[in-house]
Amino acid sequence: MEFTRRPRRRSNIELTPLIDVVFQLLVFFLLTSSFIQPSLRLELPQGGAMDEADPTPILLEIDAEGNLAIDGRRIARETLRDELEKSLADGRTAVRLSGDRGMAYGVFVEALDAARAAGAAHFDLVHSGTAPK
Repeated sequence: MEFTRRPRRRSNIELTPLIDVVFQLLVFFLLTSSFIQPSLRLELPQGGAMDEADPTPILLEIDAEGNLAIDGRRIARETLRDELEKSLADGRTAVRLSGDRGMAYGVFVEALDAARAAGAAHFDLVHSGTAPK
């Protein structure tokens, strides 16, 4: 008795979709790895018009050395919260920060925290296009 063999089907694996997926993964990882350590130098943008919600905001100025002034009057860093509370007591609700580009980020954070603790409802940043004189 003779057995007949069925012809074997040869399975073909399509490589085109596999290559597409591998290429997409390669592009994804190349793009995301460039954002792990950002090495961009940022220049702050120039501003246009500003919103005038409070007609007389408190102007808090910080220079590059970290010296503070409220409405043109120099103050010590230790008394910032107390001075802001006094200035906010007359009905003003906004604090406007005008800072030097070279000021330390920690001083900015301290000023923001002091303004919040003093009860400021708004905290605005003044940039080079709209600094009040």
